[in-house]
Parts: sequence; C-alpha cells; structure tokens
Amino acid sequence: MSRMHTFRDGEIPSHPCVALHATNFGPVDVTLKHAVAKPRNRFFARKFNLGILNPYRNYPHDFESDGPFSGGLPKKLEVGGEFSSYFPEAAEWFEEEKLSKFGYLDTFGRYHWCKKSEVKKVRAGVLKAREENDQT
Repeated sequence: MSRMHTFRDGEIPSHPCVALHATNFGPVDVTLKHAVAKPRNRFFARKFNLGILNPYRNYPHDFESDGPFSGGLPKKLEVGGEFSSYFPEAAEWFEEEKLSKFGYLDTFGRYHWCKKSEVKKVRAGVLKAREENDQT
C-alpha cells in the first residue's frame, strides 16, 4: 500500500491516489476478486464489518470507477505475478470510517492484508495532505 501522484508533461503533480499492491509468491495461481477494507477490530463485530473498495478504471488516464470490478478486477495472478489497484485519496477512510486493514479477497475466500506499518504510513500521508489542503 502506498500513496502516489500523477505527473503529466512536467506539470505540478495532480490526482493523488492510494495504491494497493499484490504479489503472488505461490505455490499456485490465484484470482483476486475484490479490494477490501476493514475497520479496526472490535471484539463484538469482528466478522461483520467489511467494505469492498472501488478502484479507478484506468489510472492515471481515467479517474472514474465502474464499481468493485473496475481497475482490472477480478485479476488472475500466476506465481510471481504482480498487480496494483488505485483508489482516490480519501481522508474519510481513516477519520470517519476508521479503516485500518486494506487488502484483497481471493477466490479461495482468503484475505490478503497489507502490513500495518504500510497502512500507518499511508494514513499519516493522507491526513497530512488533507491538513495542508485545508490550510490553503
């Protein structure tokens, strides 16, 4: 998971986004069905709160989404294959919805979550960017 900006023909960076990356280390091929997010765990609601994210259709050329199946999802990954999905930078994910886990759901029903340290870095960057935008 990381933050990214688009650069076009020497312009000022625009369209910040959050990128979610996956690599298949094997031993078999896997199909990523959805990009998902989950709020921080509460003992009484561990399995019930799960959100499906809507990636950009074709980042950086198209900043629209067709729902959870845009951006190349579902995506079959062979062993050693890599895939990335791109999402709008939304401070609401961290402030209002309190999302703390981001990852992919595969066809076997397994969740593949990002490292907590990566989520913390992205959260800090997104909230800092929001503060800077609010000040200008």
